[in-house]
Amino acid sequence: MINFEWYRTFKTIYECNSISEAAKLLHMTQPGVSKHLAALESRIGKKLFIRTARKILPTEFGKFLYTQIYSSVSGLEKAEATFNKKGNEHCPSIVIGCQYEFFKSKLLDLISSLDMYITVKFGINENLKNALEIGQIHLLIGTYRYNTYPHIFSPLTTEKLVLIASNDLEVPEVIQNNQAGPKALESWLKEQNWFAFDNELPFIRMFWEHHFKKRPPIKAKIVFSCFDGIMQIMQKTKGVCILPYHSFANELKDQKVKLISPSLETTNNKLFCAHKSTSENLYEIRLFKERMGLEL
Repeated sequence: MINFEWYRTFKTIYECNSISEAAKLLHMTQPGVSKHLAALESRIGKKLFIRTARKILPTEFGKFLYTQIYSSVSGLEKAEATFNKKGNEHCPSIVIGCQYEFFKSKLLDLISSLDMYITVKFGINENLKNALEIGQIHLLIGTYRYNTYPHIFSPLTTEKLVLIASNDLEVPEVIQNNQAGPKALESWLKEQNWFAFDNELPFIRMFWEHHFKKRPPIKAKIVFSCFDGIMQIMQKTKGVCILPYHSFANELKDQKVKLISPSLETTNNKLFCAHKSTSENLYEIRLFKERMGLEL
């Protein structure tokens, strides 16, 4: 019978498209992973991967083998994880990923009271969902829904996105009082300097599609993946931005920024928690969400 660990190694390499990432997930050295793969290929007499400059790709037989062994290997991994967890439920640990501003405003006070070992990794949504897929984090908190990977989503909260401006930016009265029509508002907004959190402009895109029924034809002047940084930039450079209300409430109170057209209908951004259905940390994920009062 072929060594089970060879199959586990093959499955992990297949899912990561990388020997180095597979080694990290398996807590092995890269030579050790390569040795397992070579042994499996030698035993079955077939090449399982093709190596390229950046990653390795499965051969047709590799795809066939993965399909055949996936359920069996995953079942054994889950059984093994269950027995291990039962022996260590007194000391659960989890790695979560989220944006720093969301952690600071929504999680900091709650997370400090949990009886768990918690590692928090910060980043933008694009990087975090990739980290979740390759197992660098167990739970992604505060994400929008995406179709990149077949992850499991559960509702978290809804945040209000609002249009703001540098405090010294002159805003026409008809714009500020929400008396301009959509065309006039769009025309004025296209002339402004824009600041954004992400080059994909997720907040701006949601706002634009909600109010103007199309994608935004603009390019951000400055992209800064930190809400605090955007606030500092807006105090030095005149411009506009769309951000979650919770991210600049203090600056608004201190009159460092201002709302544009406060009566304008706000755009709501639904946020979710995401995890892999095949995660080896389903017990910790459920426990963390339960203790945080999140939907299971």
